[in-house]
Order: sequence, then C-alpha cells, then structure tokens
Amino acid sequence: MFNARDARHARDGKGLLALSVFASSTATLVFFWCVAERISHPFELEWMEGGSLQHLLRIAEGLPLYDAPSLEFVPYPYPALFYYAAWPFAALMGYELPALRALSVVSTIASALLLFALVRFETRSPAISIAAAGLFIATYLESGAYMDVARLDAFFLMLALAATAALRMRDDGIGWLLAGLLMAAATLTKQTAPAIFAPLLLWAFARDRLVGADADRGLSRVLRIVGVAGFVAALGAWTWSRGENDYFLHYVLGAQAGHEIRWEMIPAFFGVDLFYTLPIATIVAVWGLWRHADRTSFWFYLAFFVGVVAACIVPRVKVGGAMNNLIPLHAAAILLGCVGWGAWRNARGEGVRFERFAMLGLVVQFAWLAFDPRVAPPRDGDAEAGARFVEQLARIDGEILMPAHGYLAGMAGKRVFAHQMPVDDIQDSGLAEAKALRGEFARAIAAQEFALIVDAADRFLERYPDAQVLKQHYELRGPVFQEAHVLVPRSGWPVSPGRVWVPKRSAPVSGARRDSAAP
Repeated sequence: MFNARDARHARDGKGLLALSVFASSTATLVFFWCVAERISHPFELEWMEGGSLQHLLRIAEGLPLYDAPSLEFVPYPYPALFYYAAWPFAALMGYELPALRALSVVSTIASALLLFALVRFETRSPAISIAAAGLFIATYLESGAYMDVARLDAFFLMLALAATAALRMRDDGIGWLLAGLLMAAATLTKQTAPAIFAPLLLWAFARDRLVGADADRGLSRVLRIVGVAGFVAALGAWTWSRGENDYFLHYVLGAQAGHEIRWEMIPAFFGVDLFYTLPIATIVAVWGLWRHADRTSFWFYLAFFVGVVAACIVPRVKVGGAMNNLIPLHAAAILLGCVGWGAWRNARGEGVRFERFAMLGLVVQFAWLAFDPRVAPPRDGDAEAGARFVEQLARIDGEILMPAHGYLAGMAGKRVFAHQMPVDDIQDSGLAEAKALRGEFARAIAAQEFALIVDAADRFLERYPDAQVLKQHYELRGPVFQEAHVLVPRSGWPVSPGRVWVPKRSAPVSGARRDSAAP
C-alpha cells in the first residue's frame, strides 16, 4: 500500500532532485556568464596563456617544441598534446587565445558530465549525480578560475576522468583498450598522470580477488591496459624527441627538478585546499564510503582519490605551485563525496529525515562555494589599454624583448622570444643548458639587440641573466602603465607588463647585432 509516509518521502525525494537541479543550474549559469565575459578577451587572463599560444603557433608553423633552450624559445615543461588538441579549434576560430580557451571550456563541461556519469553508475540517483556535476562547476573560483583559461589543466582532468570512467564502467576488452588509450593521452598532456593511474591499476589487478573471482583475470586486465598505455605514450614521446636536438625528457622530467618543495604547506593542502573548500563533501565521503557495502566500489574510489592527491600535492606545495593543481583534487573529492552520499543513503534507507538532512548539506555546500562572479571578468578598460599598447609596440623600429608577455610583441607583428616561466625553470633546474641560456640572454642584451625591453612587474630581467647587464646597457624610461592594475591577469599570478627600458646611446656594445634580430 502507498501510505502517507511513502507520499511524504516521494515529495521529499522530488524536493531533493529539484534542489539539486536548481543549485547545479545556478552554478552552471554563473560559470557560463564568466566564460562569456572572458573567452573572447584578446589579452591574457592568466600569465602563461601567451606562452601556450606561442606553442600552438610553433606547431602550426612546423617548428620543433623540444629543441635546445635558446633566447628564441624554451618550451613549457609539459608534453604537448594539449596544443595539438587545440589545433582544430584554432583552425575554426583563429590562432589566438580564445581558441585555446574554447578547448578548456569544452573540457570542463565534459569533466562535469563524466562526474555525472560515474556517480549515476554507482548511486543510480539523478539528484546525487546532478549535484556532483554542479558542485564541480561551483569550485571554479576555489581552484583559481583556471577552468576556462588557455592552459592544459581542464583538458588533462577530462582525460583522467574519462580513463577512470572507462576502467570502472566497462570491464571488457573494449573498456581496457579505451582506458589504456585515455591514460596515454593524459600522460602525454601532463606527466603527473601516472601517479593518478598507478593506484587504479593496482585496484584493477586486485578487483577479482575482492569479489572472490578468478585472480588471473586481474593480471590479464592490467597487462593489456599498461601495454596499450605504454605503447601509445612511448610513441608520443618518441615522436616529440625526433628533432635534431632531443631535449623532450630534459624538459618534462628535469626542468622543474630544482623547485623547492615547501613541506610545511602540506597541512594547508589538506586543511584549506581540500577540507575548508569542500567540508560537507569531505565529511560525507569519509563517513559514507566507510559504510559502503560494495567493497569493490569503495577501493576503486579510494584508489582514485589517493592517486589524485599524489599527482597534485607536490605541484601545489612546491615553490611556484598555483591553484590550477586543485582542479583534479576538488573533482576527486566531489566524486568521493557523492559516491559516499549514495552509500550512506543506501545504508540508512531513504527516509524523510535523511532526505532533509541531505538537502541541508547540499544547500550548505553550494552556499559555501558561492562567489561574486564580477571578480572573474577582465577589468573595465583593459582591452582598450592593451590595444593602445600594442599599437605603440608596432611603431617601434626594431625587436622587442618581453619575457613574461611576449605575445603582446607578437600581436604587434614582432618576433616573440622565450617565455619567462620556462627560462626561470631552466635557471633553477641545475641542467647544463642553464649556463648557456644565461649567456645567450646576456650577450643579446649587452649587444643592444632590442630596440625596447619591457620587463614584467616582478623585474625578472633585473636579476636574470644577472643583476648588472640590463642596467649597464639599457636605461629605465618608466612604467608601461601609470595604473598598476592594467592588464593584471584575473587568474593565477597577478603579473603585468612592468617597466620600459631603452638602449643607452653611450653604452659599449659587445659585438655586432645578429642579422636575425635586425630591424
């Protein structure tokens, strides 16, 4: 019989679903509003976007990425799949920053859908599945507003989640093939991917033992997945290493080796980046999964979370670690929390009291993640100020060195030189090439090869290649902008074009100018 208690529960169940849809839709609308305000902005939203565009342009021009480091170009310390994936977007939208951002936006939406699919697979609950997707989107600002910028982070997470979904949702030859291919693609996007997949492969090996089935199938499963992933990843690495100078492994494995790891930041990683941001999701994850009746599911999501923490913690706590490393962490915590929510619900039954408690928790978590979206779009006047600055650069007779913002010189029709971030990485890496690169910068500055030097606001060139060469051969003319906030990126490190330097007419010139740098 359908009694009054069942009727009350049915209404509460619909209430939970309605609340989940409303909260997730609101978070998604806020995200899309931010995207609409940001995606077409012609200047950087994050300080490494210009370097990403430089990589894309080199691929389009058929130039190598992983050549010896030089004044001309130093690659970012990552594999290159993101830039190749952005190529079709650039063919449609033009070789500009919006094309790279479009790939990130598509990847973020795909990640939300993958979270929905995984949670639906485990819980069979539309309300919890929708909440998982919405909560992920709602972490947009808590992970630094990196989900829509011209960087690889959103694309990497999409591949990692897709590989995870293939491994969990399809246990047959096709599923293993997909998992292997997607694991390889994630590894060819960011080299921390194996840290995510290693615990999952251990789970794949032990999966049958957990349910008392044939243990030999686990070994076959892992060997096929690892075989596919290893072959494809090795093929990609070999392809990118075929240049005249093979520096691929130097960059992806050694360039950031000199970064100091701030071990004292680990408590903040768990306490602030994770628990403070997602308190309800974290509590529900721990309690719900502990009571999970399906131990196969329990160990799978625990393995995934451990892998994500392993992949994110060092990049986050090292010197220079940014909030982009929190995107996978938040996705994994939400996935764990929503699967735990489903397990908790199954353990307690679907009573009215539990549904109300779930609704309260959902409201609190979404409210905790709420933010004023006006902090995300570019500042008023930035596009106009940037356009005027590019016009001024175009009128300069000669080449321009802008280590942190070389894309602006490119917009003005000038050559683009190596980006500050990988140059700084090489400097700190201890690699033998660091000294040669420093020398090339020093000689070019001493020879006054640049008609103009625009240093970043952090005054990078006043300490690199050394503390003297710039001041000996160039004189300071003043700041680029009178107002310090102009063209300051809205995501990540807030570094903008800083000070303008011009050649000293009376300075001794060390050697002749190179023909390739002549006006």
